Amino acid sequence: MTRDKLVIVLLIAVAVGLSVIGWWYRYQQGRRSLALWGGPSAQVIRNAPSAELWMLEPATEDGVGDFDQISDDSPREEATTQRQTLLIDGRRMRVVERIKLVPGDELTDVQKGLVQDRSFDWDRPRGECAPEWPYALRFVGAGEEVVIALDFTCQRVRLVAPSDEDETDREVSIAPIAAGLEKIVDEWIEKLGTARESAKPQAEGE
Repeated sequence: MTRDKLVIVLLIAVAVGLSVIGWWYRYQQGRRSLALWGGPSAQVIRNAPSAELWMLEPATEDGVGDFDQISDDSPREEATTQRQTLLIDGRRMRVVERIKLVPGDELTDVQKGLVQDRSFDWDRPRGECAPEWPYALRFVGAGEEVVIALDFTCQRVRLVAPSDEDETDREVSIAPIAAGLEKIVDEWIEKLGTARESAKPQAEGE
């Protein structure tokens, strides 16, 4: 083998080795997160092109709680409107506001953070703090949807089961990212309020 061919082979071997190391590192960084959400759900959370923030409150009466599979070609607004309540941690919660999230750095950071092991405190129990679950994030992609509930007071995140039986126990502490994530959520809500205020004068002048 000539020297040039040997150099090429070595470069290819190094490139393959670095790719394997990179893949293994990423796998190790998200191994427990994959177990938390489940592989397919973790992929939806990380790569979903569509996401919403839901603002929740305790429901006063029973309503629609089942999850329908949402395809990328279906009218999401209509499908979302049909879903009025969720069963989270044994509590019936009503969706009172839906905020369509604009793709960008903030949303990408949230998606990335939710599938990284370092974002969670895996050993912190709930303790005596009872989450109220005032928020949920809905991710839609590849014909699937994933909804996770958030509580910043108790610093917990929970996978919402895709049924009305709430069988999931996939819940963990988000203490390492709670402050940053809460700030982003507050900014999303503030932007919604600003947009509505800006629209009022135009509506009044029509």
